[in-house]
Amino acid sequence: MKIIKSLLAASLIMTVGVAAGVPTVEKTASEYVTQLVTRDSGIVSVHLANPVTNLSGCTLADRFSFNINEAGGNSMFTSVTLAMTVGAPIKARLAGCIDVGDGFANNTASKAVSIILQSGP
Repeated sequence: MKIIKSLLAASLIMTVGVAAGVPTVEKTASEYVTQLVTRDSGIVSVHLANPVTNLSGCTLADRFSFNINEAGGNSMFTSVTLAMTVGAPIKARLAGCIDVGDGFANNTASKAVSIILQSGP
C-alpha cells in the first residue's frame, strides 16, 4: 500500500486498455469512483461521482462499463479497484455503448476502451 501511495504521489498516470478501431472516443472528466458493480457475465460497471459524457446516446449516464473478458479488461479492472482503494480519481476513454447485463432490456452504458489513473484532479 505504501508503494502504491508513493507512486500516486509521484504523479503516476497510467493508461491501460485497448483502443484499436473504435468509433468516436469521448473522455470523462477526472472523477472519483463511487461504486463498482461486477456481474457473472463479465460486465463491470463503474459509477462515478458525476454523470458520464454520453455522446453515444447510451441509456444510462451514471456509469461506464466494460467486459473484463475482453482485451484490456483485467487491466482496466485493476486500475479501477486501485483507484477506489487509494481514493484516486480516474478518467476513462469511452467509445459506443455496451449492454450492462443487469437483466433489464436496453440498459446500456458508455463502453470504456481505456482507464487513466491519476494522482489528482
